[in-house]
Amino acid sequence: MLTACDSKPEAPEDILPEDKMKAILIDMHLAEASVSVQNQAPAKGTALYEKLEKEIFVTHAVDSAVFNKSQQYYLENDLEAMQSIYKQVTDSLKSRQEEAEALKSKKKK
Repeated sequence: MLTACDSKPEAPEDILPEDKMKAILIDMHLAEASVSVQNQAPAKGTALYEKLEKEIFVTHAVDSAVFNKSQQYYLENDLEAMQSIYKQVTDSLKSRQEEAEALKSKKKK
């Protein structure tokens, strides 16, 4: 028998679905890594990241306010989903890193 406590509440309509959150977060982490390896002055790096972040939101057709609201929703109301999203994000980033390292080692041979 299921009770109301056993089911998680349905997310409001203006909250991004988990797959979209995952895709945006992957792109954001890649942008952050790209900026960090460029060894720029902090102000210049911040400006570059902000530019890339805006491009990510345009690419995913998402407003930054909706993204921030969605992130806050998952953190406050569905931590299990947020943990799942971040597990998928880290798995994807790790896989990309392994692929890049494999290509790099092939080029050295």
